Amino acid sequence: MKIEYKTPNPLIRGVHKTEDAYTFTMEVSYDDLSKDCGVVLYKKGTSEECIRIPFDKGVTCGRILSVSCEIDNGYDYDYNFYIDDKIITDEYAKAINGREKWGEKSTFTSAPLDVYGKDKKDFEYLLKKPRIKLNDNVIYKLHVRGFTKSTTSKVKNRGTYSGIVQKIPYLKELGINMVELMPAYDFFENAEDRDETLSPISIGTDIINYWGYCNAFYYAPKASFAGKSGVDAINEFKNMVNELHKEGIEVCMEFMFLNKSAEYILKCLRYWVMTYGIDAIHLTGIADDTLDIICEDALLGDTKVFAMNMKNNCNGYEQPLLRRFASYNDGFLKGARHFLKGDEDQVSSMCYNVRNNPNGMANINYLSGTGQLTLFDTVSYDRKHNEANGENNNDGAANDFSWNCGVEGPTKKRKVLELRKKQIKNAVAMLLLSQGVPVIFSGDECANTQNGNNNPYCQDNDISYIKWTRNSFEKEIFEYTKKLISFRKCHAITHMESEMKNMDYLSKGYPDMSFHGSKAWYLDSGYFNRHFSFMLCGEYADEVEDIFVAFNMHWEEQSFDVPSPRSGMVWKKYLDTNINTIDTFIIDDVVERSIKVTPRTVVILVAVKDDSKKLTKKRKSK
Repeated sequence: MKIEYKTPNPLIRGVHKTEDAYTFTMEVSYDDLSKDCGVVLYKKGTSEECIRIPFDKGVTCGRILSVSCEIDNGYDYDYNFYIDDKIITDEYAKAINGREKWGEKSTFTSAPLDVYGKDKKDFEYLLKKPRIKLNDNVIYKLHVRGFTKSTTSKVKNRGTYSGIVQKIPYLKELGINMVELMPAYDFFENAEDRDETLSPISIGTDIINYWGYCNAFYYAPKASFAGKSGVDAINEFKNMVNELHKEGIEVCMEFMFLNKSAEYILKCLRYWVMTYGIDAIHLTGIADDTLDIICEDALLGDTKVFAMNMKNNCNGYEQPLLRRFASYNDGFLKGARHFLKGDEDQVSSMCYNVRNNPNGMANINYLSGTGQLTLFDTVSYDRKHNEANGENNNDGAANDFSWNCGVEGPTKKRKVLELRKKQIKNAVAMLLLSQGVPVIFSGDECANTQNGNNNPYCQDNDISYIKWTRNSFEKEIFEYTKKLISFRKCHAITHMESEMKNMDYLSKGYPDMSFHGSKAWYLDSGYFNRHFSFMLCGEYADEVEDIFVAFNMHWEEQSFDVPSPRSGMVWKKYLDTNINTIDTFIIDDVVERSIKVTPRTVVILVAVKDDSKKLTKKRKSK
């Protein structure tokens, strides 16, 4: 094998191909600088060594070793780095060999020297981003494997990127316009491949890190999430993004970097955005200083960035030209769950959660996610049931702010099931009628259960998989969620681009948003109060219809005075979650000056033009 050396560029990381050479670059520790370091080439698809290329044939800059050389027929080789007798797979590798089968313990890994994925021009919509305003997003968070791995999914390649593509019609029907992928880079799901496990309690080497919040090859799409491995995983991921974009659905990737420098993280995020066309990034466990660097990076200037510790650098009046940052925390979850189950002293905090939509950045709202009970389990269990994890139920959050509606776990009692159904509807209404950006955790739209497990990080089975065969209860929740998403989309006043001021600053006759209690225009946030309402004036979003939402989480009926509608308008009941059938949505019920709301119920009124007055005038003219 003939090797001709060239002058390398140590600024490049990993391996980079130019017209006349391949450049290899590796970062090492100070201790390793004095050791024999280099590149080892293998016959493609094997561990058979062909040649070793020492870094001392190139340059050393600080702790960066770099070498460049001509290699004939580079596609015929895989590569690794070496430090003395230790073999290291490149942390910048764009694809990984040896990790094609999920859960299979790796004995040897390498990276292809040439990554021949299809050209971007073969994916027409890959970089044609939908560019949906952040306040208009309805996000659906899923696990690539768990979304379609169940045999009930009826897709060709279950648990893969192509499985998601086959479920695009389902996502469209639901009303989703952004999909968030839990870690889909090539993470180390086997405990022996990882430096640490999520749990402090060791339960053996066969544990699977199903979620993927662990060490990884962060540049490479997870090979075992593809129908085919290696470079085909690259094409399959690109095709998934392409097809989602084609249908007007954005793609968000969740990243959790462990023990990586800010430089590495920034380069990695740039690569995913520029190569795979992802629209948004959710950074879990990111350091404040690194987050600042990412938010200020020009190459990511049109990419949405979400993080728990996101800071709002705008004052209360400024609004950026492109609103793309969001705080992704569990504040809404805790407040909504407390209010949902009827805890004391929750009215003020829930009013804040409904309105919370800061200028400068958005707020991400969700009702469940990783590390919490599903929405169905939130109304079905008082406490966690993590026994299946093998840690004597010691893992996971101790308090989920849940209530089982009278029976712990599965039941056939009709009254309990009806109450659970209503509570799920109430919770979905809280989520979709609040100003923040809603996230639906995969399966919540159809009452998916994890059997009370709030920490199924190691459950690669039906506990975590989405079930696609559904009973009447689950179908009703899906139809309800779908209709309420449609209602949100049809009424921009429910998800404004800037924060509501609770003032009539445009002289419309009503504030943009106003809060009420039993008496109109008077909010009672007393310690024992469990009900309130709010009104949205549609004219602030250039809409004709106004909206009035009443929340009663008390176990007793409550009466609400309704603000007088604008001239020529009349209030009509649109939704009543006490109607425990598919007909929760009502169109014709006219409401006069007050309304009685049954226990643990949400009611929506919509102010529409009063057609009855027109009819009366016509009759008089005759």
